[in-house]
Amino acid sequence: STDASTLSPYTGSIRGNVTSVTEASNTGSLDFSVGNFFTASIDDDTYFDVTNVNPGQTVIVRCTITNATPAVSFSPNVLQPSGSEYTPSANGSIDVLTFTSLDSTNAMLVAVNKFE
Repeated sequence: STDASTLSPYTGSIRGNVTSVTEASNTGSLDFSVGNFFTASIDDDTYFDVTNVNPGQTVIVRCTITNATPAVSFSPNVLQPSGSEYTPSANGSIDVLTFTSLDSTNAMLVAVNKFE
């Protein structure tokens, strides 16, 4: 059974599938119902459309930067810290975006730039 009461306390590791974000017309769909781990390539101006947000969810996206000056924007339901909005790193870098949701409406985003 996968009921939470049968999993607690849980020892060991739990892992999930890693899903590639498919981009069409500079829009990448981040469907939170698909999973919690994603990879994306930011190669130009990219718009991330975040859908199916659920309370108590954390989603991580590894972004590989493949353009010298890309720009990224998000659907209106993505909230970011004031003054610390995500800006992609330089070409060849890897950035990690972490989304957390506490309701069914918004995903809160923090980013760590330039893993090498």
